[in-house]
Amino acid sequence: MDMLSREDWQQLSRLTPPWRNVTPDEAAIFYDELHGEVRAGHLLHNVALRVLARREMRDDYLIFAPDQPEPWGRVHLTWSWARSQRPEPPPWPSTFFYESFEAFLKEHENG
Repeated sequence: MDMLSREDWQQLSRLTPPWRNVTPDEAAIFYDELHGEVRAGHLLHNVALRVLARREMRDDYLIFAPDQPEPWGRVHLTWSWARSQRPEPPPWPSTFFYESFEAFLKEHENG
């Protein structure tokens, strides 16, 4: 999987509150929950991705999926897997892709 370029990493410094970088522990929790919530038919099923940031007070996460045509994305987890141990039916968790980090920022410039 191609990782973020140096320029991509530098762009992440442009995130403003309520967005913030995820910690390694938060990333591990995100991956566990995402794996549980996503099933066949979902946009993220079997997609290699990296979680980068989280929106405070929401369950929205910024992801980077380099093999996708629009590699930047926002995922809203439901945390249903943590509660029920059953995957969500698509389209949950809700997922939106962006052609660039700029497009993501434009949509989320006010939080």
